[in-house]
Amino acid sequence: MSRPADLAEALQELATVCGGPQGFTLDELHAHLAERTWLVLLILLPLPFLSPVPMMGLSMPFGIAIAAIGIGVGLGRTPTIPGRIRAMRCPPGFIARVLAATAHRMGRLRSLLRPRWAWLADRPSTRMLAGMVIAISGVLLALPLPVPCSNALPAYTILVTGVGFAQRDGVAILVGLIVFLGTLAFFALIGWAAWAGAQWLL
Repeated sequence: MSRPADLAEALQELATVCGGPQGFTLDELHAHLAERTWLVLLILLPLPFLSPVPMMGLSMPFGIAIAAIGIGVGLGRTPTIPGRIRAMRCPPGFIARVLAATAHRMGRLRSLLRPRWAWLADRPSTRMLAGMVIAISGVLLALPLPVPCSNALPAYTILVTGVGFAQRDGVAILVGLIVFLGTLAFFALIGWAAWAGAQWLL
């Protein structure tokens, strides 16, 4: 899987390819970007979910697509995404609205991310670990939970880990792993609270 040369370049490609009046599908995006599609999607797909307010209508198809991409990243092969999700058409102006709403976050990320510890980012074991983290975070994102931050934490994990991998930034990948551990703890707390609540009701 090839890598975007720069975060700004990848975002500009998204705005150019997906900014048409008819919207876009994943198949159409792949026709333009070829193998770069999957790493670019790791920037695009988490963006709508960075808000603490969960978006349950979108989180399931986006989460499934991210999980498939994570498996592909980990195995170093083209992800297998269900045809129904590949054919879903995102509405016109989607990219512009998402990028405008997250511009300040992306600006901070761009200033922080750069090739560092490339020896770590290029290791096959790191790629497999990053892919597993992205895949699990995609599954967590897909869960229809009406709980604040239940979308945001997996989305930040996916974004930081994916962009760190794309930018060959070993430090960012490590930060993504730390965020992932916090995400797992958060969902474990939700599970414990649900179990305790069920026990109390019974």
